[in-house]
Amino acid sequence: MKKYRFLILCLAAAVLIAAGAVQKRTHLANIREKPIYLYEITYTVEVTDLEDYKVDALKQGTALYLEDSTIMGTVETVETAPAGSGAEDCYDLTLVVSGIGGKMENSDALEYDLRENNLLTFVTRYLTFEGTVTHVREADV
Repeated sequence: MKKYRFLILCLAAAVLIAAGAVQKRTHLANIREKPIYLYEITYTVEVTDLEDYKVDALKQGTALYLEDSTIMGTVETVETAPAGSGAEDCYDLTLVVSGIGGKMENSDALEYDLRENNLLTFVTRYLTFEGTVTHVREADV
């Protein structure tokens, strides 16, 4: 048995090294999906035909989320106008929101992960509403 001790030790070391390499490759493959470069962004949300009692719940500083609890940013300004559809006791809103967005590469040529002309369902602490994202741009720092 003493004769094979060195051989068994080398074999055990080789198995451990191979197992470590497989684990590292598997783990890094999960991490290396796609990098996202984060930027402070400002975007506009157009909301149509929102009831007047809901308008009062949207103020400067209101946090916006998606239905899956993704943080979308904070309302910076709220502009109201009578509903374009003519609906009574409803308003059209323009919200300017600041938040964190990402690009798939650190380049001005590529789009943000938050797309323009995208209808989303937003959630606040007090209400849920649909709005269309427009004018996504990098915030002035």
